Amino acid sequence: MAEWQSSPGHTLLVPSGPSGLHLFVLILGPVVVPSYGTAPQLSIVSATSIRDGIPHDPACELYPGEHPFIQHPSYIAYRHLRIDSAAHVEKMISSAMWAPHEPCADVLLQRIVAGVCKSKLTPREFKQLFGCF
Repeated sequence: MAEWQSSPGHTLLVPSGPSGLHLFVLILGPVVVPSYGTAPQLSIVSATSIRDGIPHDPACELYPGEHPFIQHPSYIAYRHLRIDSAAHVEKMISSAMWAPHEPCADVLLQRIVAGVCKSKLTPREFKQLFGCF
């Protein structure tokens, strides 16, 4: 098991949907986000497998070998980008509900963060937070 650090590029395996674990990547934080109060927050995004015949967000596609967890062509699901308190994330890790995984390479993290602004599916509040406009 990788050691978790709440810094961009670190990853978690999170139970999500009917298909088991999804890779989540920390892309911002810990930072205070004024609309979320004074506690430090983390912004995380998930990777989802690309399925034949099902449209997906092309803003940041991932391929096997780019991260140890990625075994199939995948994409970052910016429409599900979320903010969680750092305390909540730490609690989920300490209770073994979420599991740390290997961090992303810097070049992959840069692509994922750039995709926040590139994606047409990123919610407006997150585009503002990341300075997209």
